[in-house]
Amino acid sequence: CNIHYLHWKTNMKLIDLKKDNLTPPSIVFVHGTSAHAHWFHHIGPLFCKSGYDVIALSLSGHGDSGTKEILGRDVWEHEIVAVCKDATLFDENRFSKPILVGHSLGSFVVEETAHVYPNLFHGVVVLDGGVPHPLKWRSEAGIVLDSSRSFSSAKERAYSNATIIPRDRLRLAPPQQVLPFIHEHIANNSIKPSATKKDCWTWKFDPDAYSKYEFVDYCLNVGTPELVQNLNCRVAIVHGENSLIVLKEAQDFMRYFLGTNIPVIAIPDAGHHCFLDQPLAVVAALRMCFAEWNRSQTINGKGTDFFPRNNKKSVLSNFDGDLSK
Repeated sequence: CNIHYLHWKTNMKLIDLKKDNLTPPSIVFVHGTSAHAHWFHHIGPLFCKSGYDVIALSLSGHGDSGTKEILGRDVWEHEIVAVCKDATLFDENRFSKPILVGHSLGSFVVEETAHVYPNLFHGVVVLDGGVPHPLKWRSEAGIVLDSSRSFSSAKERAYSNATIIPRDRLRLAPPQQVLPFIHEHIANNSIKPSATKKDCWTWKFDPDAYSKYEFVDYCLNVGTPELVQNLNCRVAIVHGENSLIVLKEAQDFMRYFLGTNIPVIAIPDAGHHCFLDQPLAVVAALRMCFAEWNRSQTINGKGTDFFPRNNKKSVLSNFDGDLSK
């Protein structure tokens, strides 16, 4: 099916790139459950100011993309790679390989993508999700599944153009306060004319999506600490300090299990949708991660060395593992 994506291109003329006839590095944003590419419309262009080309896509079954009979694993990771190819992010003259940033469900998707395609990406950022506490999630798996299915139903929900305003019906899960102008923009880009009722609108996401993929399977089998630690690329964890998804137990578990090899960054006063209530703080944290990856040398959990982009030995920082081993 067709896959929709947004593409922002930097107009920065970086001296190092121009000298070596290279094109800018790139970032790919992947949304969460029932969301779409426009959820990143307010932060995508900000990374262009840092010298990046930026992509945000809608996975199949979401947004302006088409849908399929089967969604989830073995589907979405191939769509991400296809979009990267279409946007020329894998071209040989790129300054570096793309960076994947996945929010919530999208964090599991980018982990799976980097696992299936181990040599195509420079780094992965898990944005409030992706490394659930195994005991916590296994004991409450049924609750997680039931609450996730409340997003949609097997029937199209249609609303009158005259009486129902999209922003009044777009409810985040879990509930939280976000910046009103962002909420309204997302809501206005989340609807389409109803196919069954005249003069009505409905949501863009596939109402059968939850019957087409296994949500808990992503949580328990894809988003594991072992997978994150062993990815063949740079990794960072960014989460809302007040997140109702990445709970305190999960935050402590990630810090303990992942150790010093992978940065775990908490966004103060932010919930699960941290880039909707604290967008500038999230942008600053991501910019810092990407700049550090450019400069530092580090190792991952299985002992693989990652060198800075210029391949020169660097001074160690707080994000670097113990290289003396």
